[in-house]
Amino acid sequence: MLSVFSAIAVAFAPPSMILSRSCVQQSRVSAISCAAPADEPCAINVLTMPLSVTLLQGDEKTVYAVEQSESGYASLGSAGITVQKGTSGTLHFEITMQGIDARTIASDDSKFQSTLTESEKYKYDEVKQNYNGGLNVPFLSWIGINLGASVSKDDINSAASKNTDYNQQAQAVKDTLNTLMQTKLTVRGKLSATGISMIPVTATAFVKIAQVKMADGSTMNVVSSSGNDVTAADGDGVPLPTDDVTINVLPTKPEALILTKDLSTLSLPHTSP
Repeated sequence: MLSVFSAIAVAFAPPSMILSRSCVQQSRVSAISCAAPADEPCAINVLTMPLSVTLLQGDEKTVYAVEQSESGYASLGSAGITVQKGTSGTLHFEITMQGIDARTIASDDSKFQSTLTESEKYKYDEVKQNYNGGLNVPFLSWIGINLGASVSKDDINSAASKNTDYNQQAQAVKDTLNTLMQTKLTVRGKLSATGISMIPVTATAFVKIAQVKMADGSTMNVVSSSGNDVTAADGDGVPLPTDDVTINVLPTKPEALILTKDLSTLSLPHTSP
């Protein structure tokens, strides 16, 4: 009699109480603990035969194109200029650093685009038209990865919960990122910096970068090529009014490189993503 009622319980149990379990049922009688809230009645499902467990679409494991990302500012190594309130000066910079520029990543989106519907492609093209070379790479931002800000798995999970095709798109992004190699980059340009205090300060140039931790544990340094992500700051890391910015990020010699600095040593205070 118990097995009859048990079979009925299994037949009418909510899918979430059965299909979400990953344990392998044995041919002998075994019990599954109830997942119902404490204030609700609980029926114990006693199984007398092997049970094939199927994962529903909502139970699929989220694909993480990256593990996490942190953004900050890297010094462009210029000698600096002295400015104070009411005065400004032009600062030229040129430095070689390790990484990959954001425009290069943004241009390698063919695999991602192949996962989009026609209506999605139309929306994506609009996003691309407004892209200016910054860290908000369009196809990464599409799946919740804005390199201009800190990115965690919570951010990725939030984006995944709103996109039924998330895993397919994230896998395409992950495959694309895995083909990219950090190179030696030359970052050069100029800017005009203005002082904000009557006390003279030395202004130096900084560019915004993202340090991205990949799924395999490696790290990728992404450098913005947008003038909006270049700023001058004083010796305390306080940003100064900056305009007339030009920047070029050029690949030098392709080679595998290892980051030698942690972004925690590069971040400027008093700045927002």
